[in-house]
Amino acid sequence: MRTTFTLDDDAAALAQKSIDEVMTVLRNLLEHPGHRLVPLDFPFEAAIGVCTGGVVGHRQVTDAYLLTAAMRAGMKLLTLDSGLGTLLSSSAERSTHIELLRWFRHFASRWWPSAPAPAHPPARAG
Repeated sequence: MRTTFTLDDDAAALAQKSIDEVMTVLRNLLEHPGHRLVPLDFPFEAAIGVCTGGVVGHRQVTDAYLLTAAMRAGMKLLTLDSGLGTLLSSSAERSTHIELLRWFRHFASRWWPSAPAPAHPPARAG
């Protein structure tokens, strides 16, 4: 399963970066060999239908669209937002469709050379 990358939930980290640094990150993401555009070619009702946990506020609308787009494309949504999981009602659904990125700085250091290293290295699977 592929993973989508979203930076929209890390406004604090982005706010501390210059426009040039942010543009470098975006360029690097766009040039990544695994990058592909995921279409948002479905109605709002489709996004609501995917969210078995319900959409309870206006702040979840974008999350619902991103999650639905990832699911329709056979991808797993990578997010920094731990609350996004409430859109799905079961832990099995969440583990299938959402990946919570806990070590943003570890991954960000690939794109932002000035990003500080994480306090602890990410746990290795397996």
